[in-house]
Amino acid sequence: MTRLHVHTREIEPHRPATIARAVHFTLLRDGREEQLRNGAGVIYAPAAVGSDWRMQPQVLDDPRLTRRPKDWLLTVAISRTGEPEETSRRVGYRSQDLLEWDGPHPAAPFDESGTNTVDIDDATAAALEAKFGRIRSVAVDVDDSGPLSERGATIRYSDGSSRRAKVDWDAPALGRASGAIRIQDHAFPFIADRADPHILEYDGRWLFVATPDAGRGNEQTPELFIRAADTIEGLPAAPDHTIARVGDAGIGGCFWAPELHTIAGELRILFAPSIGTASWDGVQCHIMTLRPGGNPLDQGDWSAPAPVLTADGHPLRADERYGISLDMTYVPGDGGGHYVWSQRVVQDGYIGDAELWIAGVDPTDATRLRDEPRRLHTGRYSWELTDTNVVEGPFPLLSDDRLHLAYAAAAVGPHYATGWLSASTSDDPGDPSSWSVQPFPALDSASVPGQWGPGHISFFRHAGDTMMAFHAKIDPDETARHTGIRRVHWAHNGLPVLDMTPEEDLHPDLRVVTTLIEGPS
Repeated sequence: MTRLHVHTREIEPHRPATIARAVHFTLLRDGREEQLRNGAGVIYAPAAVGSDWRMQPQVLDDPRLTRRPKDWLLTVAISRTGEPEETSRRVGYRSQDLLEWDGPHPAAPFDESGTNTVDIDDATAAALEAKFGRIRSVAVDVDDSGPLSERGATIRYSDGSSRRAKVDWDAPALGRASGAIRIQDHAFPFIADRADPHILEYDGRWLFVATPDAGRGNEQTPELFIRAADTIEGLPAAPDHTIARVGDAGIGGCFWAPELHTIAGELRILFAPSIGTASWDGVQCHIMTLRPGGNPLDQGDWSAPAPVLTADGHPLRADERYGISLDMTYVPGDGGGHYVWSQRVVQDGYIGDAELWIAGVDPTDATRLRDEPRRLHTGRYSWELTDTNVVEGPFPLLSDDRLHLAYAAAAVGPHYATGWLSASTSDDPGDPSSWSVQPFPALDSASVPGQWGPGHISFFRHAGDTMMAFHAKIDPDETARHTGIRRVHWAHNGLPVLDMTPEEDLHPDLRVVTTLIEGPS
């Protein structure tokens, strides 16, 4: 029999209340403890709306579980951060299977007789592990027929998922051949001192853009850089080329979060420079376009930086107050696709919540929106609001029937994390009601040891795999952020997995395989 223990964690220097005081799940069996979600929370407190209309994080305490005839009830104390414990109130969450939770429900009364540890059956424990545990390779099936050069392998994983992989075969001998399964294993950091990375294959070469993030600070960056290589492996050593400078179009600095996209058949670069002075509170989304047949490494082949404006030519802002815009990405689709970006009010000492916004792109002019911007997501869980109220860095990922949007949340640092928004491909992505949000992080500092504050993810295809580029810190207290890349795994439930290590992707004991050869190979 397995037991499920629900609990919060102690507050520590790199685990503040907004992360520690969430409901954590730990499986207890055979004298062992297995912390689900890498020891991070499963249920985080929803935010409250403050008197200044900014979201205020809340925290959870004293979770208790009760098995009822038709469902599970989890009751928990909730309070605003910084308020005394006696001001808390109890709320409840309901679940049919301990996997998906409905709540919180403020209505009373709730059953207060629950406990923090309950017995669960093996099937329920397995389902919890599949959703909240680590996914690992467990077996390999090797093709046993066909030409040797075409034989591959199927890697099977602990959650029931699988994937195909190529094999680099040695010369056969005595009717048998051995080979190594090919995997993508890139050490972290892949490129040091670069944040907000994006990689794109274009015209037979690999392009890399990012925010320089070392030394003098990224606000003072004087140029927008791009580099290119014939292979992914060649990017770390490739030289930088300047394609925009301070002074161009009134730019004073920053050059934040560049992304390369093909929009209306032309290569574009979206980025957020600071206008006038080199300051974070002056950044605005801009775009440049490569001329047909142009060289992406040649500044002369790019158009001058131009601001992305609303359909009627106004700056991107929620209302008449001044605001900043940054981290714009492009979601391909009918009618020109959509832009998604982060935006916040910054005026007269007031700093609003940084939120995600969405609008269609004018297919005839990529510098203009085709419709009214709509608020897509405001941080609503405690993990999104750690140290500051920020959601930013969106980037799309398409699966068979779902459009996923990764985004980053919280302050840049060890508490920075990655979340998911998701919509059906049959729904209108420009309608915020089409989207649902995952209530816990998809990637955080607990996910992969030695990678603190992982976020601002982008995706690309390489060697048949979906890959992600991201930034993280090696040390939680360092200033610089560094680029990493790794394969994205597709779980049995159809969701992307962002934290699979090379050892989990393919265990070293499974990497070398053999196959029998009959006749000429």
